[in-house]
Amino acid sequence: MVIIIPQYINFSHSSDLSIPEIAKTLTAMDRITRKVATASTLLEPTLGGATCSVTLSQLQSGSLLTDLIFKFMLSEKQAEQLKRDFSEMPTKQFLEKHGVLLKVLLGLCILGGGSAALKAVSPAAPTYHIEHTYNHFYETGKGLGVPEERLNQAVNVTLKKEKQAAEDAVRLVSPARRDPNGAIDFGSSLRIPPEALWEFPEKVTWEPTTESIDGTEVLIRATDRDKTDSGWSAIVPAFSEKRLTLKIDPSLDLSRLASHENVTGDITVEFKTSASGRRKPAGYFLADYRVERENK
Repeated sequence: MVIIIPQYINFSHSSDLSIPEIAKTLTAMDRITRKVATASTLLEPTLGGATCSVTLSQLQSGSLLTDLIFKFMLSEKQAEQLKRDFSEMPTKQFLEKHGVLLKVLLGLCILGGGSAALKAVSPAAPTYHIEHTYNHFYETGKGLGVPEERLNQAVNVTLKKEKQAAEDAVRLVSPARRDPNGAIDFGSSLRIPPEALWEFPEKVTWEPTTESIDGTEVLIRATDRDKTDSGWSAIVPAFSEKRLTLKIDPSLDLSRLASHENVTGDITVEFKTSASGRRKPAGYFLADYRVERENK
C-alpha cells in the first residue's frame, strides 16, 4: 500500500534567483523534507516503520513554487492495521490530516533551525517573531489531536543534528528572506511571515573560539618526539576529562616534555560551538610548561 500526500510550498519574493541559489535551496529542502517525512510517522503510530520518500514533481519560477510528493510505503500488515485504526475516518480525511501534520513539522523544523542559527551567530538577538510563529505551528499540531509528547519527539528528530538543521534552515529561507515582503506559505493558514524571516541570520558560521590559561594541570597521554603539531594528546582536567589533541610550541624541548606524564602548563584551549550555543573543548596548544621534579 502506498500513501501519497502532495505538498505545495510557496517562497514569495520579487527578485530573480540564480541557478546556484535555487540549487542550494533545493538541497536544503531535500534534507529537511526527508527528515520530516520520517519524523511524521511518529505522529501516527500505524505508520511506524513505513518507508518514506520525497520527490519534487514541479518547480515553478517567479515565487519559487515547489510541488512535493510525500510517499509512505506500507507493508500488507501495516495497511491492514491502518484500516482498522481509521475505520471510522474516511481515507480523504486521514490524508488531509497527515498533510497538515507534514506542514506543521516542516515549519517547526525550519523555525527551530533558524532559532538555533541565530543563537550561534548572535546569542543575544531577539527571536520574538520566530518563537511566535513556531508556537502557532506547534498549537496547530496539538489541535489535530497529536499528544504533546509525541509531537516533541517528532520535532526532536528533525532537529537532532543541530548544526546541519541550522545551516539548512538558513539556506532554505534565503530566497524569501532577501525580499522585505517575502514569506513562506504552506497553506492551511500555516505561514512563515516576513518579520519572522528577518530574524534569520543571512548566514551561519561555526568558528572555533579560544581561551588561554596559565598554570593549569596537563596530563600527557600520547607523545611524538619528532613533531609539535601532531601525535600528541593530553587531558586538561580544568576543561575536560577527555583526551584531546595537543599541539606544542616549536621552541619547547619535545624529548624533555615526553619524559613527564604530568606538567603545569600555560595553554590555549580551542572550543567549538554547537548550534545551541554550547561550547566544547576541541584541542589544546601548549605554550610553556613547568615540572616539579625532573625525571632522571
